[in-house]
Amino acid sequence: MKRQNVLLLLTAFIVAGISTTRAGTIIYQDTSPNGSLTFTALEDGDEVHAAGDARFVTQLQIGVSMQGYAGTADFVARLYANNGLAGAPGSLLWQSALFNNVPLSGAVQLISFDVPNVLVPDVFTWTLQGSNEHPVAVGLVGANPPSIGSSPAYSWFGGPGQWTKSQTSYSQDFMVQVIAVPEPGTIGLLCFDLGILVLKRQFRQ
Repeated sequence: MKRQNVLLLLTAFIVAGISTTRAGTIIYQDTSPNGSLTFTALEDGDEVHAAGDARFVTQLQIGVSMQGYAGTADFVARLYANNGLAGAPGSLLWQSALFNNVPLSGAVQLISFDVPNVLVPDVFTWTLQGSNEHPVAVGLVGANPPSIGSSPAYSWFGGPGQWTKSQTSYSQDFMVQVIAVPEPGTIGLLCFDLGILVLKRQFRQ
């Protein structure tokens, strides 16, 4: 095998690794709404038990609805490790900037937050806090059990130092999708190993 062909193969491996990292993996998916809405002026969200082994979150998509009315609202999203008292949200892992005057159709829709490769544990909690809602309140959208990952039958609302576990007779799953990528070094090592294999094969020939 010619040297230029080896270089081309190595380049292809690296590009494939980078593409995989950018594409991301769904580690939690609950996007089938069940018709219920939950309202509060406090932070409100769900405990996530992530699937797979990707743990650097790159995007958080949260389902909301303005009860059939078109309007606007401000939002802040957060990620917490569940290392608080009795498994409550504890350490703040990430907080989004304030999303001002987000246009809402009134129908169920996903609000997307780009997350800067934040490392989360296997169990973590996301929350959403709405404010400046017009013309009516915005609700988190209830959903059927997740198709990827899992979540216990309760949600968390409140805020640091004042979390309350909400448990009712109906499902406390919320409509959300969490996307993550593997540890950056994992992709690099994979490409390196593939490159070594190609070089060994060349020397044998």
